[in-house]
Amino acid sequence: MNKRNRIFVNCGVGYESDLQMVEDLTVKVIADNFKQNDDEDVEFFFTEFGDSSINFMVRFWAACVNVKQ
Repeated sequence: MNKRNRIFVNCGVGYESDLQMVEDLTVKVIADNFKQNDDEDVEFFFTEFGDSSINFMVRFWAACVNVKQ
């Protein structure tokens, strides 16, 4: 079985942003680039109103990569 890591990414978008589009685009781009197993989902959450942005977190799974030095 391949090892997988849970990835957490925190970001923010401007208050004028279309929030549904932000969520849809973020989830699509991650799902298109990181294969999720049947029991794994890309999870998206708006987390807070920042000083100049609406912040969100996205969580997803990715395969571990061995890097030889």
